[in-house]
Amino acid sequence: MKKGFTLVELILYVAIIGIVMSAMLPVTWEVVGGGSRSMTDQEVAATGRNILERIKYEIRNAKNITNVAANSLVLTNYSGPDTTIDLNTGRVRINQGAGAISLNSDDTTVTDLIFTDYSSGDGKTKNVQVVLTLSANFSAAGRQEFQETMTLQTTTELRGI
Repeated sequence: MKKGFTLVELILYVAIIGIVMSAMLPVTWEVVGGGSRSMTDQEVAATGRNILERIKYEIRNAKNITNVAANSLVLTNYSGPDTTIDLNTGRVRINQGAGAISLNSDDTTVTDLIFTDYSSGDGKTKNVQVVLTLSANFSAAGRQEFQETMTLQTTTELRGI
């Protein structure tokens, strides 16, 4: 008796392996695509949170609200120059006298930044609402897993130290 595989057994084994591999391929692609989507979602969410936290910090620590416009906010500080926060060509910028710096990464574009003054009429409480809409800005933007848009909002009150 000879040891080895017959041609029929070999063809059968190759067919079974082919079926198993073709069944696993969609699952593999879904895992890879899910990782890309997750990375995009995390980048947009983290950038949005960082921008809002920085804006909230500046508002809380300001002495007064000087000017509130649709896309810009000017705050008077206790010391040093005024702080200006605005939207310019997809970038949220903050300027504290030494030149404007961008708060969002190159991987995101801010499509909308709205400031609304909700201060009380008697001036005892000074509140500003911030609504921020940003989207992913990756090089493969035509691919679905690299598209994400998120709108975040917050309302912050001056501490009035």
